Amino acid sequence: MVVREQLYKIADELMPNASVEDIIDKLLLLHKIETGLKQADDGKIIPHNEVEQRVEGWSK
Repeated sequence: MVVREQLYKIADELMPNASVEDIIDKLLLLHKIETGLKQADDGKIIPHNEVEQRVEGWSK
């Protein structure tokens, strides 16, 4: 979906009193989701067991 279409969709979904910051936050969230999905499709992911090992290392 192109940015213009995303803007219209977001505008339709948000409350009438939504601020510009609300729209920017929503656009940024959608961008991050799309980026993550593309990375997953491209095989650029970290296996679950590796994530668990990394998280365990945080508490040590």
